[in-house]
Amino acid sequence: MYWFIPTAEELAYWGDWTTIQVIPNTNWEDPFYDHIMATQVMVIERSTSQVYLWAGGAKYPLTAPADLAYYGSWANVKTVPLGTLANTTSQPACGAHLREQSSSTMYRIGYVGSGTSYMWKAVITSTVGAVVPDGILSSFPTSPAGVSCIG
Repeated sequence: MYWFIPTAEELAYWGDWTTIQVIPNTNWEDPFYDHIMATQVMVIERSTSQVYLWAGGAKYPLTAPADLAYYGSWANVKTVPLGTLANTTSQPACGAHLREQSSSTMYRIGYVGSGTSYMWKAVITSTVGAVVPDGILSSFPTSPAGVSCIG
C-alpha cells in the first residue's frame, strides 16, 4: 500500500529519498482504482492515537474494542506518515463496494442521476468489497434503480 507523505519532515522520518517510487504525472489514479475499492486496512498516523479503518477511499474511526478485534487487533494496524489522512473524509469514493459487519448485503456507493449532490447506496450481487463498522452506511439512502459515477 502506498501513502502520501505530506511534508519534508515526514519524508526524513521515513527514510528520506532512498525509497521513492516514481508515479506518472497523468492518469496515476487509474492503476489504483480497483485496489482502493476492495481494500480495507487499519491505520494510525505516526505519533497519534486514533486508529482508522481505511476502506473504499474513506477513513472511519475505530473507537470500540470490538471493532479493533473484528479487523484483527493491534497486530494488523499499519502506521502511516503523519498528515497522510488529513484530506481523507468519511465519504467513500464513488463506486466503492461496501457492506457492514453484521450484514451480508453488499452496496455500491454512487449518485442517482446528474442532479443529485449526495451519494446513495444500491444493492449489488458482488461479494468483493470492504467491510465497514455497523451504522456507517445508514446515512446513505437506498436507490431502487442503482447508482452511477458518471454525471
